[in-house]
Amino acid sequence: MKKEIKLIKKDGDNLPTINKNHAAFCCEYIKNGKNGTKAYLKIYKTTNKEAAGVSASKLLRNAKVIEYIESLQEKLEQKALATAGKIIKELETIAFEDRTKIAKLENKLLLKKKDGTEIYAPQVVFTETDSLTKKQKKIISSYKQTKNGITFETYDKMEALKLLGKYLNLFKETAPEINNNFVLKSEDKELLNIVKERLKNE
Repeated sequence: MKKEIKLIKKDGDNLPTINKNHAAFCCEYIKNGKNGTKAYLKIYKTTNKEAAGVSASKLLRNAKVIEYIESLQEKLEQKALATAGKIIKELETIAFEDRTKIAKLENKLLLKKKDGTEIYAPQVVFTETDSLTKKQKKIISSYKQTKNGITFETYDKMEALKLLGKYLNLFKETAPEINNNFVLKSEDKELLNIVKERLKNE
């Protein structure tokens, strides 16, 4: 008796109905860079590459499989765009938020002489953390206690500008042109990882 394979479709996932093995094949197919033979070998636990290639080719002509792959790719692309959008917003905050709202240099009165002469000296004045906006808090990487008092560091403004410039393809020998085919590049993995970790903790 042929064993029945239940069709899968999670509520709210907007994916076509497809059987479990076919769904696993589709996921593996996309994951490995669209190699049908490799996907078939892994999911169906076979070692015959030639037969796997033939079967994979047949599956990839199946209308439901094609629809499932297209729907899955669309969902992945939407998720990638949403993630990229969040990262870009974080980079924009790091690049453009006014750091003088966190700490600024002010002349403070140190001494007033008997003859009325006032002596001032520059001092750094910090804004209390609870008074900072959400964006202002995001650009602070750390607070440190030193022998001279408390200091703070912010994420690198120039690195954020560089990443945004690369994202927009602004750095060219010719006149800058805005590229509407946005693909987030990750040459500077360290900064991107910092942003991603911050997003996870929100």
